[in-house]
Amino acid sequence: MKSFPNLGPGLQGFTDHALGMHLSLYVREAADFERLAGVNRMLTPVESPKVSALRNAIHLHEAFFGNLVRGGAPPSPSFALRIKESFGSFEMMTQALTTAVNNAGESGWGVLCETDALSQLEVISIRGHAEGSPFGRRILFALDGFEHAYWTDFGPAKISYLTTVLLQVDWRAVESRTLPTPSAGPPP
Repeated sequence: MKSFPNLGPGLQGFTDHALGMHLSLYVREAADFERLAGVNRMLTPVESPKVSALRNAIHLHEAFFGNLVRGGAPPSPSFALRIKESFGSFEMMTQALTTAVNNAGESGWGVLCETDALSQLEVISIRGHAEGSPFGRRILFALDGFEHAYWTDFGPAKISYLTTVLLQVDWRAVESRTLPTPSAGPPP
């Protein structure tokens, strides 16, 4: 289980109460995972669907909380260029994330990924914690669309929540999750 000192007090647009409730869900999922995974390993070498779902929930929450910081931070010029090459513009990438969350329904995620084979950026929808899992992709940022993430502070205004979260993303932290890009060789 990870800690998230980057969240600090007062993430803009969120009450500390709501953020604390959301973080406590992550802590509970991590504890349940440790308990159930241990029991699962004693019974069989095959991971149960419940243990897999908890593992996915932990990874997704870490890719959510780990990339947020008060006020956000813009992408580096090189990452901004990768985003532009993949989506056409930064705004189109954030729109793709919002669309992916909405496509996932009431309980899902919009996930910015990097393909393992081609190092390309893409956005996928994940329903729950399993359907649409990012096999063959590295999770860079996960946008939580579950009601528990927004209802306390935003009520039914899910779009306002998504907009607020996207303003709090530290895009340099997102970039730190990418694979190293191949070098063009030594400088002349």
